[in-house]
Amino acid sequence: MELLLDTDFIIKMARYSLLDAFDELAKAKNHAMLPFRYLYEIKDKMRRAKSDPAESVFGSHVALSSCQSFVARGLEMAPVQDYDVFNDLREIEGMDQGESILVEYMLRETNALMLSGDKKMINGLNTQDGDNFRPLLQNRIVYLNRLILTLALGAGWDEVRRRVCENASCDAALYTALEPTLSKPDAEAKLYKMTVEYERSSRGLLRASL
Repeated sequence: MELLLDTDFIIKMARYSLLDAFDELAKAKNHAMLPFRYLYEIKDKMRRAKSDPAESVFGSHVALSSCQSFVARGLEMAPVQDYDVFNDLREIEGMDQGESILVEYMLRETNALMLSGDKKMINGLNTQDGDNFRPLLQNRIVYLNRLILTLALGAGWDEVRRRVCENASCDAALYTALEPTLSKPDAEAKLYKMTVEYERSSRGLLRASL
């Protein structure tokens, strides 16, 4: 399947220094045959961050550099084709312009899979305003927590947990699940429960694997 990455997902994975690990996972799952697609706005965020990466959304020079290298291997999202659908998507609470571009593309290209770090968009699609679109999006969105859990179980739990906990402000819910004061079994159980419960509450939108 073709992978569509929202901006929040790319930035968080860069801050966790997990973009390389994600690349390897995508290859293992045979998703590397097609370049991933990203939103135009990531380039603008990288450009604005150059003056002071540590004070930007990237949080560090390392994360910005990692993001630049990663994005260079992808393709920018194609322009919107159906503006009626796009405008209807923009009316959904929690759906910003970029996410509406991604979803409009998904509704046309049924072989596309979205990776997202934004709960507001997913929650918005689960409202009444998202009823018309949800049937075509079933099992086609992978939320950030699932990727973190998959990488932790496959690439090394202790290392992934360390990287998340070093960036406590990046995602408060993830940090709370993995915080250093918890024992390893408790952290594993907490992240698993949080991930599965959110997927089950998504009315079929979220899938449990890449």
